[in-house]
Amino acid sequence: MKNPLEEVDRLKTIEKERNYLTRQELNSLLAAIDHEILYPFIFTMIHTGMRVSECRNLKLVDVYLNE
Repeated sequence: MKNPLEEVDRLKTIEKERNYLTRQELNSLLAAIDHEILYPFIFTMIHTGMRVSECRNLKLVDVYLNE
């Protein structure tokens, strides 16, 4: 059986340089947050890799603290 996509050209993508914060920069960021609602939001995103929309839609029933 022949693959029907065999003749299709792949899309060309542009590789972008990714910038990551260092551990020291992350600690400085967290230390600079002086807001009781914003801090857990940013802390969770940093430690889980969640996107803003994922963290915003997170419900307590979705969190398993005993695992």
